[in-house]
Amino acid sequence: MKYQEKDIIKWFEDTRSLAEKTITNYVTHLRHMEKYFQVRGIKNPLNELTQEMLDQYMIHLSKGTFSYGNKKIFIAAISNYLRFMENEKIKIKVLIKKTQADFMKGRENAYLTPLIIERVRKYLNSLPEKNWQQLQNKKTKRWIFEILINTGIRRSELVNLKLDDIFIEEGFILIGGQKTMQSHSQNRIWRKVPIVSDILRNILEEIISNKWILKNKSIVKNTSEINNLFSHLATALNIKLHAHLTRHFYITKCLSDGIPPKYVANIVGDSISTILNCYYHPTHEDIAKTMKGLYEGRFI
Repeated sequence: MKYQEKDIIKWFEDTRSLAEKTITNYVTHLRHMEKYFQVRGIKNPLNELTQEMLDQYMIHLSKGTFSYGNKKIFIAAISNYLRFMENEKIKIKVLIKKTQADFMKGRENAYLTPLIIERVRKYLNSLPEKNWQQLQNKKTKRWIFEILINTGIRRSELVNLKLDDIFIEEGFILIGGQKTMQSHSQNRIWRKVPIVSDILRNILEEIISNKWILKNKSIVKNTSEINNLFSHLATALNIKLHAHLTRHFYITKCLSDGIPPKYVANIVGDSISTILNCYYHPTHEDIAKTMKGLYEGRFI
């Protein structure tokens, strides 16, 4: 069986019942693997995949600079492709935990605090604005940072955010989830992220009246623009910082301020167990404040 992109996409839709975005990610990663071997002289690597080739690619993957999430998608894409090719003899030998440990190395205790946020804001406000391009770049960087900090949305969700999804008077941003599992369905699972802070409200008002945004119909071109901003901030301020920390900060703040976990889970589009076990990082002050409120006035 020869590898045909349209065939594997149809197989993903019909057999695996995957969401459209997941299929797109899988195909993108398969193209990456194909290109990896093509530059090494193998013309049709996906049709000639061997155990030795796959082991070589897994070593490349484990040493790469891809995020842990991307590495997991790579592995899932290849696993599904092997099922598609009916080649179960080839086994993927990779330690997910080791991959995760390598990815997280050097990121211990990398949490956002109000002090770091103020440092970032001060730095962004100090950026030059000598011409229109510099001014627009400065505004865009500030918009990206403030939206992520004040909503907890994912990078991909910010990239897909359109002006029509912003409802300032109603007080929420509409975030579109994955398409439903029905093939070619246009129905999406949406969620509303409340516009609570004055900073976020002012930022969104700036955005919907900005001529450059109105022309381009989007705030951010791609996730690389977001990643580059946070890499620049981390270097400029000499701190541990990456974009996904904004989601950790938002969820932690919501839970620490007493918002019920079910409400927070609905707002950020994750399960209660995920936000509690992965995203919630209470400080000693948060715990002390909660305990004080719990026991205040109960003892003589």
